[in-house]
Amino acid sequence: MKIGFVQFGPALGKVDENIDRAAALIRSIKTVLVVLPELFNTGYFFSSHEQVRGLAEPVPEGKTTRALMKISRERKTWVAAGRAEKSKDGIFNSAVLVSPAGDVVTYRKIHLFNEEKIWFNPGDLGFISVDAGKCRLGLMVCFDWFF
Repeated sequence: MKIGFVQFGPALGKVDENIDRAAALIRSIKTVLVVLPELFNTGYFFSSHEQVRGLAEPVPEGKTTRALMKISRERKTWVAAGRAEKSKDGIFNSAVLVSPAGDVVTYRKIHLFNEEKIWFNPGDLGFISVDAGKCRLGLMVCFDWFF
């Protein structure tokens, strides 16, 4: 299984620019799975609750998830991406896993680190794994690995 990791410095608050940059990088490689950074769509160092709420999007309705679904389908690759999620339950530092068939699974970071506790609610969906054909994939975000 060929896995690609796309690393770049997302520009704070420039969601469209970050999505376009990630899509271009994904289009430049051929993988079965590609993994994007934590909060790739928003950037990381927030300055206010209003800023975070304004940048967070619902899953799967938000433009970030729709863009990931499109590139996943086009490239026939699974995409795992960290992003800010807005739901009726709060604002979360989440990751989505998008399949080439258009399936979307969400994981919400459980173990928030440092200032993340100011901006996000702790994850409430538990740990997950997904059947991805020849393997099972699990999701976690950054500091979760420690636990």
